[in-house]
Amino acid sequence: NGQKWIPRAGLVYRYSDELSLYGSYTEAFKPNSSIATLAGGTVLDSATLPEESKAWELGAKWDSSDGVSATLALFDIRKRNVLVANFDSLTADTVYTTAGQVRSRGLELDVSGQLSERWSLIGGYAFTNAWVVEDPTLQGNRLQNVPRHSGSVSAVYDFGAVLGADRLRTGAGAHYVGERPGNPDNDFDLPGYTVADAFVTYETRLDGQKVKFQLNVKNLFDRTYYSSAVSRYFVSLGDSRQVVMATTLEF
Repeated sequence: NGQKWIPRAGLVYRYSDELSLYGSYTEAFKPNSSIATLAGGTVLDSATLPEESKAWELGAKWDSSDGVSATLALFDIRKRNVLVANFDSLTADTVYTTAGQVRSRGLELDVSGQLSERWSLIGGYAFTNAWVVEDPTLQGNRLQNVPRHSGSVSAVYDFGAVLGADRLRTGAGAHYVGERPGNPDNDFDLPGYTVADAFVTYETRLDGQKVKFQLNVKNLFDRTYYSSAVSRYFVSLGDSRQVVMATTLEF
């Protein structure tokens, strides 16, 4: 009848002023589509069904009185009809089909806090075990483009009012993505990589108006890396170094 109920539920238990425990259950539903089919050399299976998922999450959140927060979460996600891509060497087409059922289990840890009057820090780590549970040809394979290990860390230093600024801040960070399969057949892997970023913000006033200048540098060391793949013949390069200067004026 063109309708589908999507249930969601969540519960939070405040164990103490600093510690909270929570759990949630979510179902999701979305049509499968790809803009790749607008280009030549790609085929979307006409029998492709919508993706459906069911997810459980259990976690704990710690908020200390000194400004440090941490969250630990365990998750278990099952999906049906996940879109995957394979290269057909006979027709030279990239064919998009669906895997029968996939499962993803793991944990996520996030920590953030004001370490001192000047220093703040944020970091995160995720372990993800994602594989195909049911499929005539892909059963047991790891899910394409999903690393087992990933993480990030960044730090910010606040200089305060110096060099004529109302506020001067600088920061840097890095994110890591581990090795992961490059295609559904798992016959080649994308290597892991670490990319660093940095920024500087300078806040001042011009004619009584607040002005902020911000310099962002992405991929600070101009690292060559591969962000994702459709097949061994279609691998995406990550962005090279980018330097962006932005200005914000408040009226």
